[in-house]
Amino acid sequence: MNNNIKYIEVRGKEWTSPMYGVSYFSARIIVTFDRDVKVFNIPFTNGYGDQYLQAANDLLIKENIINNDHYNLNWYCRENNIELFTTIKTNCKQKDVKNLDPYTF
Repeated sequence: MNNNIKYIEVRGKEWTSPMYGVSYFSARIIVTFDRDVKVFNIPFTNGYGDQYLQAANDLLIKENIINNDHYNLNWYCRENNIELFTTIKTNCKQKDVKNLDPYTF
């Protein structure tokens, strides 16, 4: 775990199936350290609302970037003086949510 995190940015995209009403998302996580940047992707998966933030939190714990006892990325960043930027694009097309191209986030 690296304690030199300056900020974390989580960018999500969400699509809702018109046939079944099930929501899906994908996300990109950008972690900026003092002298390094790491980028992680969360591929197309089901979930809605803030689920993309929970998935980002789980991935950062799994990758040993953070050690979060609260299981909430907002709390972790607040307690560790890390800036957190989050965005979610809703009403996207399914193909856009499946596309992990960095230029689409």
